[in-house]
Amino acid sequence: MNSFPPTPTSDPDLLGQAPIPWSEMLPGCFYYPCCRLDPWPVRTFPRPGRLFVYADYLNETGTDQERKDRVRTWLEGLPGFRGLREVGPADLGFPDWSIATDTWKRPECQPWGHAQPDAVQPFGFLAGIGESWLLYLATEAIATYEALFVATGHRPDLVALIQPGFGLGGGWVDFRNPGNPWDQALQRHPKGLPPHLVTNRYCHHYPAWDTQGRMHVLRTWDEDELTLWSLHPAADRPHRPGLRRRA
Repeated sequence: MNSFPPTPTSDPDLLGQAPIPWSEMLPGCFYYPCCRLDPWPVRTFPRPGRLFVYADYLNETGTDQERKDRVRTWLEGLPGFRGLREVGPADLGFPDWSIATDTWKRPECQPWGHAQPDAVQPFGFLAGIGESWLLYLATEAIATYEALFVATGHRPDLVALIQPGFGLGGGWVDFRNPGNPWDQALQRHPKGLPPHLVTNRYCHHYPAWDTQGRMHVLRTWDEDELTLWSLHPAADRPHRPGLRRRA
């Protein structure tokens, strides 16, 4: 649990207008797709300077402004909150938000889809939480992983798959199916799979990870047993030649 390195920045000016050094912050971060408003990673894995990246398009009821206000209010209520700034695609090095939102529109992904999500307006916040940072992106989780990590070569140390939702849960793809667009994105990364994975009862582990340990965490709505998996050495390899990386 103490093996994850901190990211090397704690500059308070990042909450102002200072350029955000993603090349320092993204390697070794914690990536949480389909996260909703779940505080447990920040409370369980705090490290000075660590970046937590949350991605969820939050296709729920309410207007775009209500969605944004709900995330802002949630961030402001986290223990240790010390400020936030809104981030746009230019702050992230994206040409526009579509690079992190339109996975389900690709022809090769549509056979995996349960339904296309309702159109919502993406947004992002970077918040200081204690000595850590939390980047919350209201974007599609698979496209966000590709844009932030696969395209840049930065790799998170840990990925969490906790109730990502499918069908009635609002998700358009079942993350548990081998070969689905999420699995393909993981395999396309030039540095291989993330070293660690956290799952709960919803997600079966991927064969590449071995059991490292178990922990009991009191979540916001339920007491759940989470499993921490570590990467098998043989699986820590570059992407498969047969899987073409997205341009």
